[in-house]
Amino acid sequence: MITEKIWTQADIDAVEPDKNGFRHFPAKTRFGADCHFGADCRFGADCLFGEHCHFGVGCHFGAGCCFGGFCCFGGCCFFGAHCGFWEGCHFGENCLFGEFCDFEAGCEAESPYWQFMYPCPIGKIIGLIYPPSTLRAHYQERLSKWGIDCSGCYDDIFIQVFPKLDEILADPQWLPVERQMLESLRNWSGYNG
Repeated sequence: MITEKIWTQADIDAVEPDKNGFRHFPAKTRFGADCHFGADCRFGADCLFGEHCHFGVGCHFGAGCCFGGFCCFGGCCFFGAHCGFWEGCHFGENCLFGEFCDFEAGCEAESPYWQFMYPCPIGKIIGLIYPPSTLRAHYQERLSKWGIDCSGCYDDIFIQVFPKLDEILADPQWLPVERQMLESLRNWSGYNG
């Protein structure tokens, strides 16, 4: 059951970090609108957040959390499965989302990690869509016929793919999510020819 109390900024500010610098918030907590959280916060499952909340870099959210409209998240945040985001939420670079998260209109993300076999449903992607490293063997198999070596860092892989991108995308083998990730390489600024 979700708590009746709605946490205010004063309640949030009173939470002290643990010995590793993380501030922990309990599951099923309700937070009011316009709350500001620093970096490296940890939230339990099924928390509710009002609109216009701001979260720092590296925050982790349990499954089933719901966020009001126009919330902003720093980079490298992690979201559990079934999280819901209302209109206009913005995600910093390299966030990772759990399965079956729901994004309303106007949400945008900067270079998210996407690990599922369906296309990333975030309305606007700025930069690339990254597959997590756990999918390295899958993409190695899929890109091997073009001589792509997926054993290096992302930039090492992209520099091989980018000059062959049109040829690679012309192949009908790609699933919609794979095609979406490959198409996002057109936004990559690291290629110098």
